[in-house]
Amino acid sequence: MLAPGAESATAKDLTPPPEPLVTLPIHLDNNRPSTTFEVMGQNLDLLLDTGASKSLLLEKEDLHRGQWQASAPVNIRFPAFNQLADASQISNVEFRAGNFVFKNQDTLLLHNEGDMVQRLVSQMDGILGRDFFRNYVVAISASNHKMSLYPAGTDMSSLFKTMQPITLRNGTPYLVHRSRLPWEKMPTIKVFMLDTGYPGGVALWDDDQFTRATNTIEAAELRKSDKGILYFGRFRFGKLIFNNLPIFIGSHTPKQLQERQGIIGATMLAPFDYAIDLSSGKLWLTPNIAGLYSGFDLDNKAIYTPGNEEFVVKDFRPPVSASPKVVIYGGQAGGQPR
Repeated sequence: MLAPGAESATAKDLTPPPEPLVTLPIHLDNNRPSTTFEVMGQNLDLLLDTGASKSLLLEKEDLHRGQWQASAPVNIRFPAFNQLADASQISNVEFRAGNFVFKNQDTLLLHNEGDMVQRLVSQMDGILGRDFFRNYVVAISASNHKMSLYPAGTDMSSLFKTMQPITLRNGTPYLVHRSRLPWEKMPTIKVFMLDTGYPGGVALWDDDQFTRATNTIEAAELRKSDKGILYFGRFRFGKLIFNNLPIFIGSHTPKQLQERQGIIGATMLAPFDYAIDLSSGKLWLTPNIAGLYSGFDLDNKAIYTPGNEEFVVKDFRPPVSASPKVVIYGGQAGGQPR
């Protein structure tokens, strides 16, 4: 059940399990993990987000820019929203949990301005991004609602069943694999960013794929109204199979998409306890539900699109004949094969 380059941990079961630096409680909001750290005397709920290049704090009444010695204002682009937001760059921020301290030299304070930021402020206090993940192996146990941190590069093979390689490009984590979409004749290589901050399953931005999933009139109408397509599909990731996975195909490619065709979000990670090691490019996985060989059946209580886009739902399953088929053998109905 492994993608090319993946490895099994069974041969290393006798390796003593590593000791974590710290273990903290987490909670899952639509499969997205978050945890609490103390910052400037405030307990902040922080989203664990591999889709964010930098950690950021959200300006609120109890946490405002006057508390910090900040640099000149900077602009942050949120590609999924195609929007910019104002922020200040702050240094020497300490994130504390008991005796554990993560010191970050380059944190952003996002100013509480604009509708998009207001939505973020209502959901969380901040984000721990890839500058946090690069310092540790971040192990998420959804089944136990815990996060354990290990030194970067720790061998996790004694704790997890499989390992999926992560491709790092300019520090951004990508999962590269071959899979076939319903309208493709053969599997093709696909490049998705690993984004634990996206609550959905798979989001795909590809003009060619969008065109092939629609007809000419439909494509034009959806692009005009900025709507995408959503379907619930059987999705192969390497040799892992996901059933009923929500797959969103956007009608417009976001700015700064770089080399990726889309993102893989938290819903696709929901069937696993997992650990992310950006320092050595590894995603460790252990199923926490049945389905390693038959496919993971996902329960989608809510549907999310990366930028809250509207969508139409399509069904790409092959049609089922309404009448029984007659099989012809040797030129006679009901005869014997020859």
